Amino acid sequence: MRWFRCLALFILGAGAAFAATRELGFSRSVTPGLVERYSGQFGQAARDRLGGWQAFIRTRTTAQSAGSDLRLLGTVNVFFNRVPFVDDLIHWHVADYWASPAEMMASDGGDCEDFSIVKYFALKVSTQTVADPASHRRIIGLLHGRSDLAKRLVFEMTEFGAIQSPALSRDFAAEIRRLGAQFAIDHFSLHRDSLRQLHYLLPDYVKLAPEFTAEPANNQDTRFIVSSLMRIAEPLEIRVIAQAVESESLILLLDEMGFAGFQGYAGGRPEPIG
Repeated sequence: MRWFRCLALFILGAGAAFAATRELGFSRSVTPGLVERYSGQFGQAARDRLGGWQAFIRTRTTAQSAGSDLRLLGTVNVFFNRVPFVDDLIHWHVADYWASPAEMMASDGGDCEDFSIVKYFALKVSTQTVADPASHRRIIGLLHGRSDLAKRLVFEMTEFGAIQSPALSRDFAAEIRRLGAQFAIDHFSLHRDSLRQLHYLLPDYVKLAPEFTAEPANNQDTRFIVSSLMRIAEPLEIRVIAQAVESESLILLLDEMGFAGFQGYAGGRPEPIG
């Protein structure tokens, strides 16, 4: 059932981050090139919609800094629920299409997966949450004295957040580890600053960005770069997880390269419960 897939996407966050790929609109900043491209594709009204999305991000930051989760949730729902619900077959002329937030806003339409993804991006826990004393105390307070709960949890921070606030990230990671939880970096992209964070933060694992895990089979340069990361991570006891793995043949290659695990439909698609 599609409702279950949408719920799973919202809970799991689809394994993405604001800083994923600017050209796909996964960033907080709507670049002029992005606006021009989608204005040409979806008409001049797309320019206004993208401008409204950019203004909303500033509103979201204000609501989050005010320390009210309910206020933030309400702001996100009100803003995105104005976008019409349109089935993929009608909107994109394919059975199933996962639009980026920018595509959804520019095209003025989306289905359940698109709403789940765009709202997740707006609500994703970031360094703003870690830096906020009230949010920090709330997380630590929930874990304090609950080793049974903590040992089952992994706190993932986006690569972008870790790079922007390395000291905050390291302090937060050390504190949750002390309580028994794990710390990981999501959407790791092999940037020079990212590699520096491996030694600085020593995450339990990193989830490599999809663009690096989908290409090794056909691109020798990418395969060499990824293999170099594996050699760096191994002595640090950092596991590397692949994302967006869609085929069994890719699983075999990634296993051969030393990946500790993978995310993607190669492991099966979501199914209804019961």
